[in-house]
Amino acid sequence: MKNEDIFIQILHETTGKSPREVRTIVEAMKLHKPELRAGFERHVPNKKARKILLELRREKPGVVRWLLAGGGQVKGGGDGGVN
Repeated sequence: MKNEDIFIQILHETTGKSPREVRTIVEAMKLHKPELRAGFERHVPNKKARKILLELRREKPGVVRWLLAGGGQVKGGGDGGVN
């Protein structure tokens, strides 16, 4: 599994958007900020990926706040990037 897959899965679960829709957003992010590509492409062993997903699922309210804050940055003229 790659970091990209983890990111897509948790955003799917927190937003209700289909994995396909989220993947489209991720692809746009990679085009807009090519420096993100290496991080998204990094392989994560399955056991570690499951652990990360479990931790992110526990933090769904925080993920939602992070998404909302990012949306505010975009509307407010921030770079809208993912750190």
